[in-house]
Amino acid sequence: MWDISYTVTPESWRQAAEARYDALSTRWRRAFFVLFGLLLLVVSSVALARLVQVDDPAVVKVLLPLLLLQLVFGLLLFCNRWLTIAIHRLAGRRHPNMGKDLRYALSAEGIAGAPLGTEQVYPWQAFQNGKSRVTTKGIILIHASGVCHWLPAAAFASTQDWQDAAALAENKLRFIKRKST
Repeated sequence: MWDISYTVTPESWRQAAEARYDALSTRWRRAFFVLFGLLLLVVSSVALARLVQVDDPAVVKVLLPLLLLQLVFGLLLFCNRWLTIAIHRLAGRRHPNMGKDLRYALSAEGIAGAPLGTEQVYPWQAFQNGKSRVTTKGIILIHASGVCHWLPAAAFASTQDWQDAAALAENKLRFIKRKST
């Protein structure tokens, strides 16, 4: 059993936001956003550069807002990960947990702690949804309701405790699909 205690700081909030984004967003989706955003940026930039050569002001008046909208949309897609994490960081500044000490108890049965809303032990099955992950910086536990709990690696008493807890969490968080009978 491991007792985990840490103070929520902007850095731990940033790490949690990154882990949450990576856990909830699939790799193909992230790659699609970057590639499609880049494609929109290139196409709209080339079209805007060519729009200068158009002599008809009516065509320019119609195309200019559309191309600018396409440019902005491409930029939003291309920077999706960064923008999402930045929004979470801004929201974290006003979050009631910022600056507070959070305490969790991690064991083979599950996880307990006041931040979970109850002192009872939440079993690992509550987080076996295919979204909870063990990262190099900590453990992100995502409940089916969408509530996230971040356990940073730095909050553990020693490196060995972190490695043991990470191995246990990785083993317990495996998503097992039920076989139809």
